[in-house]
Amino acid sequence: MKGLLKSFSVFIFVGFFTLSGIPTSIVFAQDSHVEKHKKEMVLKFIEEHPELNSKFFDLFLVMNGLKENYVDSKSYEEYLDLALKGMVEGLDPYSTVFMGKEAEQFFGSLKEQVSAGIGIRIGKFGKEIYVMSVVSGSPAEKAGLEPGDVILKVFVKDGNLSLYGLSTEEVANFVRGPENTEVVLEIMARRYQKPRVVKIIRKEITYPSIESKQLPNKVGYIKIVSFEKETPERFLGALKFMNRSRGLIIDLRGNPGGTLDSVSKILGYFIGPGQVIMIEKKRLEKDVTGENMVVTSTAKQDYSSKVVVLIDNFSASASEIMAGNMKYYKLATLLGVRTFGKALVQGSFDADVSEHEPEKSKLLVKVTTARYLLPNRKDIQGVGIEPDIEVEQAENFRTYDSRTKKDFQFQQAMQFLKKSQK
Repeated sequence: MKGLLKSFSVFIFVGFFTLSGIPTSIVFAQDSHVEKHKKEMVLKFIEEHPELNSKFFDLFLVMNGLKENYVDSKSYEEYLDLALKGMVEGLDPYSTVFMGKEAEQFFGSLKEQVSAGIGIRIGKFGKEIYVMSVVSGSPAEKAGLEPGDVILKVFVKDGNLSLYGLSTEEVANFVRGPENTEVVLEIMARRYQKPRVVKIIRKEITYPSIESKQLPNKVGYIKIVSFEKETPERFLGALKFMNRSRGLIIDLRGNPGGTLDSVSKILGYFIGPGQVIMIEKKRLEKDVTGENMVVTSTAKQDYSSKVVVLIDNFSASASEIMAGNMKYYKLATLLGVRTFGKALVQGSFDADVSEHEPEKSKLLVKVTTARYLLPNRKDIQGVGIEPDIEVEQAENFRTYDSRTKKDFQFQQAMQFLKKSQK
């Protein structure tokens, strides 16, 4: 990492000294330990982009001014690290960069195949990770975690890792681990004024992705907690069990998303195979953008009941594809509040040009690689999906109050279906 940052230092200073008329050979002589090929890469870039000299000069001036004026002492290398962070994280809420030990820890977490957890569902809003729900009787519940808590850090080998900017899948990889081992988290709870550290022992947890129930007045209820591999099969079983219901409530509240394949199969049960549910847009090269139509593959099920889909601010990603398509194809009435608005796809690349083993990368970049549109080409990124019937919850509503009298959205859905049955 140090070598790479030094190359960026040379890059900046060469730009500065080129403007000043000072020979670049003098600059390089003062930085003899930088690898030859990195120097060549820097020089080539400068030759090809002379119009950027003034920008690098500005960076040099700001960095130098911070070095002299900022209240805490920091090295040039630290300022360049911050510049790299800002360059990536300034793109959108889902792009980030891992440097040094962060990169090694992140890359290593993706290789681990473990299933023991602590019993929570998590969601990402902005760059923060929230506890969406807590499994009853789980280690997390016993440790005092509650829906709405923010997970700030996870303590790993050689220090702690900030979760700010990570995806839910990435955070889950850090929280999970071998059964009966300890995970240490820093939590900002709703009822505490400052963060607290909790130690939790991992256990094998069963996380049901589907919860279903036959309600009074012949109303079926299916809550999709998240879109997992097994979710379509479980959803289909619940749907067939309720095929004589007069109404159906599909609850997507608090659903942070999941796999595209899962939501595609479930939508197929309502609209049949070969129907467009999403348009994925990727940049192929420079200014050329390619589009990929995502279509359903499963058979339509014989279900004619009136459908209400419950949504809220925590319905994101795959759950927005589900809700958006149910609305677009006029298959359901959306009830609740506007969804989160996450319509971006992320990928990662290793930017470390040093010789190293892949799992020991010192510079790993996670960046948005595609965006998706609904079938009507509507872009919901940062906007979300509006409900057909807007119903807000009381300020003191908690997820464990779902389907009770305190659940205004659920009660309104029941009233809506009751009226439609007359």
